[in-house]
This record gives sequence, C-alpha cells and structure tokens, in this order.
Amino acid sequence: MLMDKPNHNEHYTYFLTDAALEYQESNPSKNIDKELYMEHDEQILRMIIEFFNGKN
Repeated sequence: MLMDKPNHNEHYTYFLTDAALEYQESNPSKNIDKELYMEHDEQILRMIIEFFNGKN
C-alpha cells in the first residue's frame, strides 16, 4: 500500500485527517483539543482493514 497523499506520508501522519494535521501545526499550548489533535481518517483506516481482510 503506497501512502503518497501530500502531508500524509510521514510516520503516523497517514492516519490523521487534514484538520488534525493543521491543528498540530498551529502548535496549541493550552487547552489542547485531544480529539482533534489525534483525529483519525476513517477512509484510510477502512482501506487498511480491507487490505488485511483480503478485500483488495
């Protein structure tokens, strides 16, 4: 599986949404929104699950 989407090709960034990456880049220091900070891209996770289940 090749992960070459811009900004989603480094360690762990391929799991996160664009919104999460933008939030992380803003370097929040107080009252961090943990859900947004680690928001996972459901489409990518579904694709990985389907790959391991042999559906691709």
